[in-house]
Amino acid sequence: MSITQFPCVRVKFPQEIANQRELVTEWIAQRPDEYWVLISQSALASETHAWAAWDVLLRGKERDEMLSQSVDGEYLRLLSGTSHVSYGFSRAGVSKGDSEAWLAHLGGDENSNFTAVAQKMNLEILATRPVPELVDERMLGIETGRGEAVCIGHLHLGQFE
Repeated sequence: MSITQFPCVRVKFPQEIANQRELVTEWIAQRPDEYWVLISQSALASETHAWAAWDVLLRGKERDEMLSQSVDGEYLRLLSGTSHVSYGFSRAGVSKGDSEAWLAHLGGDENSNFTAVAQKMNLEILATRPVPELVDERMLGIETGRGEAVCIGHLHLGQFE
């Protein structure tokens, strides 16, 4: 079974992140809107995992049940499997020492202009796609288990925390 690629690309920073607050401030100023998000290099287990988080976010938005005040913050919170918005940023957001990240356009498609957004931030687009081997389950707050199914279950269980 083939799944549609999630609207994201892997990007490489010109150098490791030395000051994440500075980078995030620049990112928020440069990005087109809150539907563009930088995600930790270790936070996406697969295309299905990325889509599952987007689906849960959409349901929460429709029901006016988002816990974060922004779409990007809610997406990071969901990936982290927690009801605490701050954990979403610390677990699934970019961090000091990261050399790569996922650049996602939430709600985007094949027409999303990743090249233009990446160029604004001087990011190199890589060919890598989300796969279970790249995820760090412990970083996301998962204590036992590994892989795509565990990550998807984690984001759903975080709704009941």
